[in-house]
This record gives sequence, C-alpha cells and structure tokens, in this order.
Amino acid sequence: MQKRTTAGPDGRKGFTLLEILVVVTIIGILAGLIVVSMSSAREAARISKLKTFSSSLRSSLLASLVSEWRLDEASGLPQDSWGSNHFISNTAVSAGSECVDRNCLRYDGASYQSSVGDSENLRPGEEITVESWFNLNNLTGTQTIVSKDNPGPTNYWMDVRGTGTQICVGGYTSASGICYSCASMAVSAGQWHHLAFSYNRQKMKIFLDGAERSSIDLSCVLNASAAPVRFGTRNGAGSFINGYIDTVRIYNKALSLSEIKGNYFAGLADKLSGSDI
Repeated sequence: MQKRTTAGPDGRKGFTLLEILVVVTIIGILAGLIVVSMSSAREAARISKLKTFSSSLRSSLLASLVSEWRLDEASGLPQDSWGSNHFISNTAVSAGSECVDRNCLRYDGASYQSSVGDSENLRPGEEITVESWFNLNNLTGTQTIVSKDNPGPTNYWMDVRGTGTQICVGGYTSASGICYSCASMAVSAGQWHHLAFSYNRQKMKIFLDGAERSSIDLSCVLNASAAPVRFGTRNGAGSFINGYIDTVRIYNKALSLSEIKGNYFAGLADKLSGSDI
C-alpha cells in the first residue's frame, strides 16, 4: 500500500499526518530533555549553595567549639573528640540502640555520673553555649544534664525541673549573684530532646528542640569555677538524671538560632539513619 500525500497549489507534495505526528513527538521529547536539563542544573546549583552554606556554618562553629563529647565509646572513658578535655571518671553505662548517634551514656537516677577535669577553656564567663541531647525515663524532681559546680559558686548548669515543665540554665557570679534563667516549657519522658543555652553578657537564651524558647536580658559574668564539668548530676551528690545523655558540646561564643538549628537537625538525621524514629 502506498502512502497518500496531497499536493499544494505549487504542485509540491505535503507531509502525511503520520510524518507530522512523528515531528511533533520528536519536538516534544527534545523540549522535555531541555526542561529536565535546566531543572537538573538548577537543582545542582541549589545543592552547591547548600553545601557551601553548610560548610561555612560548620567552619564558624568549629572556630568557637571548645569541647565535644560524642559519647560513642563502647568501653573505657569517653574522650573529647575536638579538644583535650577527656573524662576523668564515669560510672554511667554505655548504651547503643537507644541513642541519637551510635552509643551514648545511661544514668540510673541514683548515683551514676561522669566528670571531666577542669581547664581554663571550660569556664568562659562572658560568652558561652552549652548543648546536649537527653532522654529522661521519668520526670521526677530536678535532673541536671550538664553542670560545672562545686567548689565555689556554680559556673553553669542545665536542669530539667518540676515534672518536666521547667528548664533552668546558667549559674552564678563569683559573688554568688544570680546569673541564670528559668522558663516554663514541657519535655516528655521516653523521648529524645535537644537542649541548649547561650549567653553573651547581654542575653541568656534557652533553645529546646531547635527552637528559641526563652530570652532574657542579663549583664553578669559567670563565675570561673575550678569545678569539673559533670554529666548527669549537679554537684556529684544530687540532681541525678534517670535516663540518657548523648553528644555534649561547649562553645566559647553565643551560638545563633540558625547554628543551634543546624546542630539539632544534624542530630535528627543521625537518629533517622539509625531507624530509631
């Protein structure tokens, strides 16, 4: 069977319907490839910008990071993965699948505690950020996540108080003056939370789960206590935590909300990758 074509006024043959459809299809495919290519280029550019921003943010954080305890050790004393402020004692138990990232420490609410020896860079009095992940088994009494207390007035601490309805952070001045903040906010037992506080001698802020939850005006100087940094207790004799602590960091500057959020979401990513949430 021969294909039928029609001739135009000048006698030249025209295109068949099939040929026209083939051409339209080819044009559509080419147009689609161009759109996909442009979309891919835009996505690649966006990812590149995000990586550049993330790298810049991380560089800024690392420049002010004093110590980082990831608490990943399955045995032995946990180490400072960034500086040289290593654990000098620990009675908490290493845990695995319950943690935010790899391993963490489990505390019994009665006597388990950890301590890091004092050093000058662990007592920034005028500008500081402390952050940690924690998961409480119950919400009974005051439970201290991190502290630098005794001897002398407290340098700083982070407490969960009441029945998980109040967070208190900060410490005292060398003359035992108030240099802390307490704010109402709820935490849940059996759930991981990210807690941080920042201070720059103008504002003391509390961040919970990546959100700024409190900000007050303060102009005091935190006491430069020679006490060890303790995890899971206020002073080694009380306010014991019943639950888990993971990834504690101390900075010598007041981190911004975006920096706190970055660390919070990084922790969530670690938790998700372990398929625990």
